[in-house]
Amino acid sequence: MVSKNETQSFTVRLPAELYAASTALAQERQVSMNALIQERLSLLVREEAQKSLYDAFSLVGEDEEESSVAFAHEAQAEVICRDE
Repeated sequence: MVSKNETQSFTVRLPAELYAASTALAQERQVSMNALIQERLSLLVREEAQKSLYDAFSLVGEDEEESSVAFAHEAQAEVICRDE
């Protein structure tokens, strides 16, 4: 198992044009290429995880009768009103 502080390295091959644009962006942001790539990959991983959750919850909501929570509204309102 990899700990949070342990790092792994790998080689990435980029077309010259993308490499030049990436290094220019890193310089503009005043970060290293390593930090720039880590930031973007982290964002991509989070977005994919959110998309997977959204897709899973969308599947649950496909059958309106099975996924209805309307039956619980009265009970929820009762609890909320009691707490006020």
